Formats: sequence, structure tokens, C-alpha cells
Amino acid sequence: MRLSSHHFRSELRSPRRHSAQSSIAAMPQLTTAELNLIDRVVRVQRQSGADACRAVNATRAKKGIEAVSITSVHKYIKGVTHARGRVDGRGKNQNILTKAHVKKLLGVRRRIIQKADNETRVTYAEVIEKANLGVECCQRVAENAMRAEGVSYQPARAKVQITEEDAVKRFAFATEWCEKPPSYWTSNIHGFLDCKAWPVPLTPDQRKRYRQTRVTGHLRLPSEGTDRGFTKPRQKHGWLGIPSVNIAAVVSKDRLILFEEVKGSWNGEAAKGMYAELVAPALRKSFPTRRTPLARARM
Repeated sequence: MRLSSHHFRSELRSPRRHSAQSSIAAMPQLTTAELNLIDRVVRVQRQSGADACRAVNATRAKKGIEAVSITSVHKYIKGVTHARGRVDGRGKNQNILTKAHVKKLLGVRRRIIQKADNETRVTYAEVIEKANLGVECCQRVAENAMRAEGVSYQPARAKVQITEEDAVKRFAFATEWCEKPPSYWTSNIHGFLDCKAWPVPLTPDQRKRYRQTRVTGHLRLPSEGTDRGFTKPRQKHGWLGIPSVNIAAVVSKDRLILFEEVKGSWNGEAAKGMYAELVAPALRKSFPTRRTPLARARM
């Protein structure tokens, strides 16, 4: 029977590769027992580094562990590696940063982010540079210290932007009203008002588009994220192209005393008309003996 050279070579290589992968584990570092063996061969028996390497590899062969190189043995004999009694100076388990350092990092991070006012993104490197800790540590150590305190990259939350003057007034108003006792909200408040625009799909296409916004996700591959059928429309009413109705509702004494449509575009005049024509009559009906601010203004 004749065999091709390619087939013959592959048959010779495969058993060796299989046995090397299955019978020999990955080479670990020199253990304490192996270091003691090297010391006994070289320093007590006065033999060479090659003899020590052969002794170590003989013990490893019995355990099915990959042989150590003679370079590693010579480096240990010369004191380059595996120094006895030396404290490990590598990054693992090294508490280089104290609590004061971490506290300073967190304070600097907050200060420069607020100073940037969302115009630029603040990075870990900028925080470390501005903190000027006075200790030698890599950026990863500082990052891990801040992550341990809960700091991580998070998308900026979209929020209605207000001026500094408005922010001060809103904070003063909230500070005053949050000190009210619970009895104030159950006895002195006549009603809780809110307005909401509800989409009203009229045509089959509009109803389909509205149902598409109610789906939260799909069983898909990462590469299918932008494929047709796997996406959903933007949920803002202006992007949906669906008409909506603005409903004003007032809850008083655990009852719904107003649920009416506010017609037209929402603006200052519409708000004034809602209070005068919808909210005030509902409150007068529920509290006949009380006077509303609008009633006082007319007197």
C-alpha cells in the first residue's frame, strides 16, 4: 500500500500533539519545595545549576507537569527572581492608596465634573492628575479604588435644564415645603393636580406605530440590533406622528374630582383657562365654604 507524503507526515505529528496536550499540564512557577530542592543541590551538595534543573524536572515528570527551563533555575540561584522573605511589590494585594487618598480622589472628581458643567467629559486620568496624591501608583490602581466606592462610567441622564437662579429658588421652595408635617398634606391640601398628554391613534397605521412603542425587547443576536422588525419608534409624541389629547386631573380626598380635556396648544393662556374654567369649579363643588385664590383675586 502506498501512502502520500502529506498523509504520512500528518500521522506522525498528530499523536505527539495529542499526548502533549492531554498528559502535560501548563508549567507553573517554581514552588517552595522546588526552591528548597535547588538550594540543597547547589548550595549543600555543591553541584551545578544544570544538575538542579534536572532534579526539579525529574520530580515534575512524575507529576505530569511541564519541565522548567534552566534559565529560571539560574535566575533563582543568582537572586534575580524568587527572593526568599521579600515582600511582593507587585500590584496585587498592595494597599498603596489610603482612605484619605480615595476621599481626595472622589472630591476632586465631583468638583471638576461640576466645573465642566457637561461641556466636556472628565476622564480618570484628569481626576488623578488634578488630585496630585503624592504617591507612586498606576492609573489602574486609582481606577480600582474609585470603582470600589461605586464610581463608574454612566450615561448622563437627560434632564430639563434650568438656570442657576431658578435652581436656587427651587431649592429654597423644596426646603420650606419638605418641613411640613404629614398632617398638612392630608388636611390642608385641597387637591393634587396633574396634566398628561395621551396619544390617541386613529388610523390603522397610527395604531400599529403605537403598539410598536409598547414592545420592550426582542430575542435577537447582537448584529440584528438595527434590522427591520427589531427596532422600535421613538416614543416622544412629536416623533410618533400620532395625535394626542391633554387631560387635566385633580384628586381630592382620595376621589377624582376633575378629569377633563384641555383643548388647544399648551401655553400660559391655556394654563390660566384650565385653572379658571376647570379646576376652580371642581374645587368649589368639593369645598363650598372655601374660597379659591381666583375668587379672592376677583374681590
